[in-house]
Amino acid sequence: MSLPVDERTLDEALVRVHRTSSTWRGNLANHAPMAADALVELGRAEAIPAFMEDYGRNLEPVAAQPVAFLGEGWRGHLGERAAAGRLSAHFEAWLGRAGWEQVLREVLPVLMGGVLGGSLHGLIRLGHAVAGLRRHDTPVRRREVAWALGYWASEYRALRGEVGTEPTVPVAEALSHLSAMPDALRVEGIITERAAAAAESERFARDVAEFDLGLDVASTLDAVLLGAATWLVAEPASRFTYLHAITATSALRGLLPCFEDGGSMALRAYVHALAAVRSMSRGPSEGEVGRTAALAELVEAAVASRDDHKIKLAAAVTREHARLEDDRLLAAATVFIRP
Repeated sequence: MSLPVDERTLDEALVRVHRTSSTWRGNLANHAPMAADALVELGRAEAIPAFMEDYGRNLEPVAAQPVAFLGEGWRGHLGERAAAGRLSAHFEAWLGRAGWEQVLREVLPVLMGGVLGGSLHGLIRLGHAVAGLRRHDTPVRRREVAWALGYWASEYRALRGEVGTEPTVPVAEALSHLSAMPDALRVEGIITERAAAAAESERFARDVAEFDLGLDVASTLDAVLLGAATWLVAEPASRFTYLHAITATSALRGLLPCFEDGGSMALRAYVHALAAVRSMSRGPSEGEVGRTAALAELVEAAVASRDDHKIKLAAAVTREHARLEDDRLLAAATVFIRP
């Protein structure tokens, strides 16, 4: 069966993406595959070529990598940025040997321990890759799943502390009231570096120990998602950071069927990373949203902007608002997309 035109446009974009590195300027994530899939999800695939033309100017060519199955040896390259291409080739070979669901069931429990890596973009990229593959299983989409896994593995970043050892406060509430990181620990850099520094605080370790993850993973993630939307509106200085909390939480929710335990371990690892992001970002609550734009208006503005983050946020908010019908999501999208 031939692909619909919009889905063919995505596959053409992914072919172009796979000629480029998963990072640019050293450590910035290549957002092209995520934004292209988001545009299809928004029903605006006709905007992909113009977006790729603009965004593609940022990207750097990828070095050729031999296709090699590393076996269990792939775990020895976790967090090794220089091994991104080799890891992607490994996962591509693995996907050629086994079904993608089986590969994800084996790999995701390992990768979740370093979900902070790449400023949460390994998780976000994989979420888009799997969504695209579920719609249509094509060779280039399987390759995108492999590249998302390889990128995530190469950016893997573990954190200090253990979540939920002394549970007393529901996790969404605990995240909202989490202590800000001490000024003495603040560093420059991308989200990963700043959040990892926040996790070095003794207070942070005590805070995350008190997280009560609850019994229902999906409901807990929904509460975390709406909390992130509230933070984005309330704390203007950290809006760019908090949009990643929205898109990453939505991505994890979409991947829950890939976890044999229903996502309990994944939730524990994810809120650990999100707590570090929250701690390093937390500032004065002073933001307000006036007019909350209609969803259709937000989508049009995001597409017209050709901004990768606005496009991905619009897709995540569209997806989650359809389920939850909670206007906190529209408020968050309004202040980021239509400031």
